[in-house]
Amino acid sequence: MNIKNIWPPSYNQQLLSGNKHIKPTVGEGATQIRGFARDCFEVVSVSDDERTVVLEELTAVPDVDNMFDPEEEGHQCWILKPSGKFVTVTFMDNGWFKVEKEISVFTGQEIDSFTKIDIFFGKKDYWHHWRF
Repeated sequence: MNIKNIWPPSYNQQLLSGNKHIKPTVGEGATQIRGFARDCFEVVSVSDDERTVVLEELTAVPDVDNMFDPEEEGHQCWILKPSGKFVTVTFMDNGWFKVEKEISVFTGQEIDSFTKIDIFFGKKDYWHHWRF
């Protein structure tokens, strides 16, 4: 049987680890992997074809009630709060891409630019890398 892989590698990693959420769902979380750090988002809207998703960035603040020492560097106790900043991502070319607006140096008109990102849906898994 020939099965075409339409999801980026981070989806496969999540599936293998037991995460059953392979599609973005409004109200659920999303995690972007950036090297050793991870950022979190809330899914705000999903297009009918599930290829364009609007996300709200979540800001992480230390959860001082659940940590031993609030000044301790290296903790991973966080509260995720809505930031009011929104990001659009789209699925194309076998991966997720962040859509941003920029001004063309050739025409002076606003155009869409695309940056590939590693993101998976269904989980908010923030991680701060203290060394960078």
